[in-house]
Amino acid sequence: KTKGVCSPISIQEWKKHFSILDSNTYHPDKELLFVDANPDDAKTLTGVKNLLAGLQKELDDFWAVNGEVYSRFGNLAKLAISIRRVKSNIDNAELFVEQHYKRFYPEVLSIRSDNQRIFPLLVGPLYGEIPQIGLRELVQNAIDACNERYSQEKQGDITQEAIPYEVNVMLDFDSKQFIIEDNGIIKDYFLKIGASFRYSEQWKTIHTDDVEEKVFVPRTGRFGIGMLAGFLIGDEIQVLTRKVGEAASKACQFNYRVNSQDIEINFTEKDDFGTRIIISSTEEKLQELFSGFLIKDHDTSVGYYRDEMEKRSFWYYLDSPKINVRYKDEEDVETLKNDYLIKKSTLFKKWEKIDKTSLDGFYWRKSLHSHVYSNGIIIKNLRAPTVEIDLGIYDIRLDKFEIALFDNNGKFPLTLTRDGLTDKYFFKHEKFAENVVYAYFNEVVRYVSDISWDRNTIINIVDQLKTNRRIGDMFPLLLNKECAKPFGEKESIANNEYVLMDYLFSNQKRGILYSEEAFTIIKDINYCCLSGMEKRARTIEDTIDVFIRGIKEYHYSTETYIETGLNLKTWVFVKKNDYNKLYDGYKRRVEKKVINQEWFVLSKKADLASIPEVSIKLTEVKHNAFMFVIFQFQESDETKLAKLWKEYGFPAKIELKK
Repeated sequence: KTKGVCSPISIQEWKKHFSILDSNTYHPDKELLFVDANPDDAKTLTGVKNLLAGLQKELDDFWAVNGEVYSRFGNLAKLAISIRRVKSNIDNAELFVEQHYKRFYPEVLSIRSDNQRIFPLLVGPLYGEIPQIGLRELVQNAIDACNERYSQEKQGDITQEAIPYEVNVMLDFDSKQFIIEDNGIIKDYFLKIGASFRYSEQWKTIHTDDVEEKVFVPRTGRFGIGMLAGFLIGDEIQVLTRKVGEAASKACQFNYRVNSQDIEINFTEKDDFGTRIIISSTEEKLQELFSGFLIKDHDTSVGYYRDEMEKRSFWYYLDSPKINVRYKDEEDVETLKNDYLIKKSTLFKKWEKIDKTSLDGFYWRKSLHSHVYSNGIIIKNLRAPTVEIDLGIYDIRLDKFEIALFDNNGKFPLTLTRDGLTDKYFFKHEKFAENVVYAYFNEVVRYVSDISWDRNTIINIVDQLKTNRRIGDMFPLLLNKECAKPFGEKESIANNEYVLMDYLFSNQKRGILYSEEAFTIIKDINYCCLSGMEKRARTIEDTIDVFIRGIKEYHYSTETYIETGLNLKTWVFVKKNDYNKLYDGYKRRVEKKVINQEWFVLSKKADLASIPEVSIKLTEVKHNAFMFVIFQFQESDETKLAKLWKEYGFPAKIELKK
């Protein structure tokens, strides 16, 4: 079974083996073993040299120990081996290569750097000269320290627990210092840049359960560069720290700068456990951090542009562990409060949860914002994805969510700069869209299940089911006096049922639905609507494209049309004054017929001979609509919405109350 196995390690070992031509003691020096080798590449040459150097060390160690133990005791001094030295024809590698006409350089090179110097130089170019990034890294370290201390004390999972420890941040304008302090736990990896304690066996022993393969604490900091990011705030960093369990007199204190070569640690007194970091900064950087705390991170009037997001100084949005931020100016100390905190107790009980996720927790809720949090830290510049539900003629766009992720195992694919994802399909893998669509359908059913065919009730339901889009938000159901059913479902298509598409604008009470007289007329057909539809020529043009021409979108980059996929027989009713706003090109694309002094109907030429009677009646009564559409489904496939509705197990019909 192993005959065909050729591992790279085995191959290299065989190369070394076959490169040894001979070994002998045929020399005047009777204690010398000479090895004759003929390696064919630099890696094999280096390997053989290392092998012989190791053999020489073994001989040296044996002779030293043997002589120390036995040389004093007469005949026991004869307990020795005959070989003391090992030499070979490749000891002078350059001469060997030259004399044997080898075509390789006699050394294996590797890239090395003075980590102490190069890592600080990388922080600025990597993250930008933005002090808020330094603040984020230090806050992450402090939060992790608090979480890990509580996990060690509880000896279990503390992800959903209220953490009793706090992080304190001080902007001291008097002394030009930035100070951050926590009463968490600290380990020996504190100064190992590029290495994280969370990947050590010691950490795993304390904070994981091998049997259940469970990690007890969220991993906020991940890349082992938190301390270096402090140089984005200032040039000199002072650290005072006391490990949990250590005596007060065993606290450690040290200073370091960007160009520090050696760091000397001194013992000192510290009353409480935890770490205090003091960074010598400047007025300008402290002011930038201060201003960032004043910007409301969830103010929707502020855009989502990268520079605006990164200027903000609040990063952590869970209520535990608590983050206290203060500033000191001319001896006065004031508190800066984060006005948008997410309570852990609310999050785990009331937010929607996605099961069977690769993470330790995936929660979301509808919101005015589109923020993503990983272990409570906001991922600025990363927005929650938009979820689209295809109704054939239009899409429902669900695009305002807050997503809270708990990533104890470090699986969330964050980029090194923590402002994007290395896996652009992450939310697709986690089936976020499917979960959102299911929750949306569930909400639709909940609202509709207890209603009757009543105008005010329907107005209320339409308003309740609006998404966060202002324009073109489509109601996903067909309503009639008996039942509600998903738009584009099989029965409606098979029966060629009439559907009214109402164009609503609630602020001005515009639409068929806002007229009692008009509402009475439509009781025998299916009702659907689009909300937030402005009275513009563009609205009419889009309607012509979708309902009459069957075109859903036009991609200018590829000059291609995306078709609706629905076969509709359609009559678009438009008031004359609004029709006259159309470009001549759109007027030529459809046929029109005069209904009365106020209304035109637009359609294909063949369909103008069979205008539905109900639509004529709607043009004869008073209402504030400027346009409405009557259409029939012809032979078509069900819409994707209807298929998903059925796939998720929702009722084909929801009976309305009589």
